[in-house]
Amino acid sequence: MRPIIPNGRQYLNRTLDTVGNGSGTKNAIGDYSGGGLETFFIAPPATQTFLITRFLPQVVDAGSFDAASWGNGITLANGVKVAVVRGSTDEIDLTDANTLKTNADWGRVCFDVFVSTWGVGNEYLHARWSFFKGGVPGLYLHGAHSDKLVVTLNDDMSDLVAQYFAVQGHVLELDQHGVIIK
Repeated sequence: MRPIIPNGRQYLNRTLDTVGNGSGTKNAIGDYSGGGLETFFIAPPATQTFLITRFLPQVVDAGSFDAASWGNGITLANGVKVAVVRGSTDEIDLTDANTLKTNADWGRVCFDVFVSTWGVGNEYLHARWSFFKGGVPGLYLHGAHSDKLVVTLNDDMSDLVAQYFAVQGHVLELDQHGVIIK
């Protein structure tokens, strides 16, 4: 059972994956270059709507991060795209046709970006993209319309230690007419 938040809605805290329902691959560290394009996404079932309030990327690598590359010294030719997709055609490109190619690029879309290192070991880049701070409650993903929040990767990410894209928000229950009942 998922935790309930004060308004009676279920709390949503999930990592995007290759299937969209939490059951696929979540660690985005493959070689997606040379036609190996991969998507990591979240999609609600037909009877639910997800209200996504935050998007939380994490990049983990050995060595020191710098502003002009991805992780520790990885050059991205194509970059990371974040979009809302309806079905297979309609799209809202949240990166505004300007993909993220460096660690510093997260600062263009997320106010909160920081690199963590504790003692010896890997470094961690954490970012927090708070959609609700942009003047809207968040991103609504309607299962009945096959909506998805999608991260598209089209570069070699295999040298990273780990890379995850998580979301937080609410699960909205719908009646048979698509009206939110909680």
